[in-house]
Amino acid sequence: MSEVSLANQKKVCAVLGAGSWGTALSLLLAKNGYIVRLWDRSAAQVNAINEAYENRRYLPGIPLPPTISPTAGLQSAVEGVAAVVIAVPSTAVRSVLSDVVSHLAPDTDLVLAAKGMEAETGQLPSEVVSSLVV
Repeated sequence: MSEVSLANQKKVCAVLGAGSWGTALSLLLAKNGYIVRLWDRSAAQVNAINEAYENRRYLPGIPLPPTISPTAGLQSAVEGVAAVVIAVPSTAVRSVLSDVVSHLAPDTDLVLAAKGMEAETGQLPSEVVSSLVV
């Protein structure tokens, strides 16, 4: 039996939010050797991306490589990944992270790529994350 080096295995990450920012981050990660699960809450948007293999709504004219897998399944997007990039609007950080946090392994890296403030609380996205991830 031969040894498999973890350094030679591709890392899998999830990008939550398939807008222009999330899609651009997915492209950057894929270009740097990651397998990316690109999540969007809209099944219709995911279907459109999968059919064209580009995000015509938010990043038209830029083809997605086969290492990016668009999905509307939030749990399946984050299970077993090395890192989760949160690229949803700041108003959605709390609800998305609340749905995701119980499916994350303790060693999963979280990367916050949201900007702005939560309207109801005035909290920054980093404060929202800190309140949900202990």
